[in-house]
Amino acid sequence: MAEETTYVAKFVSQKISKIRWQPTPKHVILPSNIFATGSWDNDKNHVSVWQLERSTMPDGSAIGDRDFGFIPDWEPALLTELEHVGDVTDLVFLTAELLLVASSTGTVQVCRYQSNTQRLITSYSWQGLHHNMHSACACTGLATKIDDTFATVGEDGRLNVMCVEHREPVREINNADSCTLNSACFLKQSEVATVNSTGQLKVWDLREQGEEPAKVFQPTGEHVSLHCVDKHPTQQHIVATGGQDGALCIWDMRQDRFPVSLLSAHAADMWEVKFHPSHPNSLFTCSEDGSVWHWDSSSINTTPMTTLSAGNKGKSLAPASTPPLYTSTRFGDTTRHGDTTRIGDTTRLGDVSRRPTATLTEDTNVWLASEAMKHRVETTDLLAGNMMPVNSIDIVNNTLLCGTDSEQIYTLRNLVIQ
Repeated sequence: MAEETTYVAKFVSQKISKIRWQPTPKHVILPSNIFATGSWDNDKNHVSVWQLERSTMPDGSAIGDRDFGFIPDWEPALLTELEHVGDVTDLVFLTAELLLVASSTGTVQVCRYQSNTQRLITSYSWQGLHHNMHSACACTGLATKIDDTFATVGEDGRLNVMCVEHREPVREINNADSCTLNSACFLKQSEVATVNSTGQLKVWDLREQGEEPAKVFQPTGEHVSLHCVDKHPTQQHIVATGGQDGALCIWDMRQDRFPVSLLSAHAADMWEVKFHPSHPNSLFTCSEDGSVWHWDSSSINTTPMTTLSAGNKGKSLAPASTPPLYTSTRFGDTTRHGDTTRIGDTTRLGDVSRRPTATLTEDTNVWLASEAMKHRVETTDLLAGNMMPVNSIDIVNNTLLCGTDSEQIYTLRNLVIQ
């Protein structure tokens, strides 16, 4: 019998800007129960390492007590913390031991977590890595690869390629952008995707010299800042972004420069977007409006779809026995979200005649079936009723972590992931 979805709210006395699971070491079979957080907008900011602990056995009996009494099941316990200068603007585990930390001061540091002594120490820091003229500015994002190479982006529009073993950047693109670069991710070993404050998604081929991007993508309509970017875990040409308007954009890096799908989502800025690392039909987003959404596209896989093109616009995307549905749910309560169509009605959510639309076949990834996405993807608000901004999320297996401005860490366990 499946366990019920539960969540624990842990008050931590600091606003959490970033939250990240520790990757599982290669010799360990079970997933990690350790994660790191970074804080912002506090008198003193910290990088902290936590562990999820359970206070009861599976049969409900108590494991034992502590000096301060029992704790709720799977509540985070602080293992160690390190004071940090400036706001923590990004946080990425390079390995199970090495943690990269970006700062609003423009500095990037690599911290080593010593599990045997439960200490977090600074191994090295790159001071003023991002700067305007002679003054420092924020490093806004970090991106990592499989090896010890990583990339940084910042308010100065600069893209740096770094190596842990080198004290100077391996590659600098000083004029990567004329505005703030907000986030980045590696698509391939030699390709980095960045998003900026004018709403552009750019791809950089690090094998090429010069400071021109290999590709530039931009949504149609009003230009709004893009805050976050993530790639599909197994198909690197599929990229998701979110930004100031709260909308979710799905991009196909092989196609033209417009998004495949543009889905209305949160009522305020979308701060992070995350594909589930092992179940990519699930995607998670968090927002300034306090909501955390689980986007589930698994139902698209199991329902036969007809081909949608400019020639048959208005035909059904599903058989008559299964009406098109784009749902928004709150802990199991399903409601309609946005305009939906019945059989034979013309879909007006986006003008499909403007750009090519993916056909859902056995070879098509569900995230690229734009019209099917709009009417069959299910969304669940995992923190219904929360009003304070959720700045950061991370998912492993069926456990989701949320870092918020309410000075709380939310742990949601036993999520239904398909």
